[in-house]
This record gives sequence, structure tokens and C-alpha cells, in this order.
Amino acid sequence: MPRRAGGARDELKPDTVVTNYVGDRRTKDFLLELVHAKAPDIGSKSGQWYWLNDWRRKMQGAQEQFTYRDMADHLRALMLNDGRLPRIPSGRMINFITDFWADPANAGIPRKEVLDAWMWLKVQPGPKTYAEYRRLTSPETPDDPG
Repeated sequence: MPRRAGGARDELKPDTVVTNYVGDRRTKDFLLELVHAKAPDIGSKSGQWYWLNDWRRKMQGAQEQFTYRDMADHLRALMLNDGRLPRIPSGRMINFITDFWADPANAGIPRKEVLDAWMWLKVQPGPKTYAEYRRLTSPETPDDPG
């Protein structure tokens, strides 16, 4: 549920039910203050705000009621997650290149050819991912083995 245009922003208190969320610096600082009250030495994680907003949108989409304390608890769980957070889904060139070169079948392929593959994929309909590129460029398996 997007923020109501012209509606008053939520009061930033732990027990305030989230209804008119504003994802600005003030709100982020408030959430971090709640997180650091429980885990003072916790560090930031790349993607934490994306995944927090993804969770918030899903909760709002399901019409679940939750508070800013719940958001801070979820943010803390994200920040305490071992290792990296999942990659943010996107059809970005850097993700395509990383996935392209991660495939052992592409060992030794020069960057120019990878970029040519990306440029070709960009003009195709559908997702801009390496998985989609493989689907589009893999030879079709014949239905009749012959």
C-alpha cells in the first residue's frame, strides 16, 4: 500500500502501527536507533533497506498490522544475517556479467563478447537476466528423438 498522498506521516514511536510510512533519513535514523538499543555494535548490510521495504510492502499487501518496533526487529534480523543478504533482483548489466562468467561453460569468453550478449538481451522481450539469455540462446531439444 503506497503512502496516502497528502496524509500525515506516521508518528515515529515504537508502538505506532505503520500506516503512512515515509522512507526518509528521519525514519531510517529512528529505526536504526531502535536496532542499536538492542544490538549496539551491529553493522549495516548492503541491501538492508531494500529487503526491509520488500518485507513492509508484503505485510501491507497482506493487510497485516505491524509497528515500527516490528520493522526495527526485522531490520535487526537482516543486519544480523550471516554473510551477505540475497542479491536485489534486477535486470542490471553487472548482474548479467557476474552470472555469465560464473557459468563454467563461459570460461575464457572475453568481456567484449559478454557485453555483446548483454546488448542483444536488452532488446529482447522479457527479463534481462543470464537465465533468460540461456533460455533464449540454448538450442531447443527436439520433441521427436527421431
